[in-house]
Amino acid sequence: EIPVVDIKEEQLGILDLLVKAGLAPSKSEAQRLIIQKGVKINSETQEDWRKIIKIQKDMVVQAGRRKFIKIR
Repeated sequence: EIPVVDIKEEQLGILDLLVKAGLAPSKSEAQRLIIQKGVKINSETQEDWRKIIKIQKDMVVQAGRRKFIKIR
């Protein structure tokens, strides 16, 4: 079962999204994860740490191999 996180914003920078969702302890750690191709959103690998993400219901975010969350 994937943990669910409530995010109120309509869009967020990818670094803020990872920190707010609890998938990274800091923005610099989130940036490192993205540069190392360790972040996927709906199974799509993210490579640009400056990207703005449009928040959608039931979006699945993965950081590393074992950290998953679903956005509500």
